[in-house]
This record gives sequence, structure tokens and C-alpha cells, in this order.
Amino acid sequence: MSEREFDLIVISEVLYDLTISELEHLVQQLRSSLRPSGEIILVHNRWTGMLLPQWLQRLISVLSKANRGHDRLIALLSDFARILRHEQHSEYPLDLLRQIES
Repeated sequence: MSEREFDLIVISEVLYDLTISELEHLVQQLRSSLRPSGEIILVHNRWTGMLLPQWLQRLISVLSKANRGHDRLIALLSDFARILRHEQHSEYPLDLLRQIES
């Protein structure tokens, strides 16, 4: 096993600011860093903002970017990892993915 191979990689609260190019780079890093049958956990806040004060509602665009990043990352990984478990909590989604065995 190389020093860069992991059984589990957790991605939390970092997708807000990533561009498409950076997401694609992240996918490359995941492909080279995850051991066979390794797992990835994706989790971040997914607030709707409906109950937030006005000044906090400005953050919704940032949170919306995280939602898109979460979904894009899953799509970019679709040929490499499959979703084993999805949990939708009131404030956040949690996805557990496992590398597809070749």
C-alpha cells in the first residue's frame, strides 16, 4: 500500500468554493488516493434559509454552491464509486460512496 492510499476519505464543508476545474482535480486525487473498495463520505450543510435572519439569507448562494458541488462530485465519481447510503437530514445530506470493484 502506498502512503497516499486511504480506506476512508471524508469531504465535509469544502465544496462551497470549488470551481468545476477544482472539482475535477479533486476527483483525480480521490481516484489516486482511495484504496480498492475504499469509501468516501460527503457531508455539508444544506440549509434552505427560510428561517434565517435577513442578513444570514445572503449566505444562501454560498450554501447553494455547496449543494451543486456535492451533486457534481457524485456525478463525476459515478464511474468510480457508487452510493451505498444516502441520508437526508433536515440540515445536511450525508452520502457514503464505495469504490466500484474492477
